[in-house]
Amino acid sequence: MTGTVPKTTVSWSEACKLRMDYRFDQIWLLLEPMVVTEVPDDAPDEVFEAVREFVRDRRARRHNRVAKALLDGWISLIVGGEQSVRRRTFDISDGVDAEFELLRTSAFSGQAQR
Repeated sequence: MTGTVPKTTVSWSEACKLRMDYRFDQIWLLLEPMVVTEVPDDAPDEVFEAVREFVRDRRARRHNRVAKALLDGWISLIVGGEQSVRRRTFDISDGVDAEFELLRTSAFSGQAQR
């Protein structure tokens, strides 16, 4: 998804920040959906404020169902329709070549049901 921040000429797009973390004796691929904007350095303060409010509002409306749908979308782009995929760093048969298994299941958490 992309667009222009209302009442400005600033463009925005949905993106996904990726990073790896080592926890519980495993390497985890962490995905963080985010909104990226392109605000010119010389933009007036009103534009910076409008962009800040726009991003804050988009992120604030991401409750569990919406956040899970965003994560599922990014996971589908990375893994596809399979439950898991294996990827090799260099795809070579000799020497050291790390292999990763990417699982479709996220560690997304939600509100406890009583």
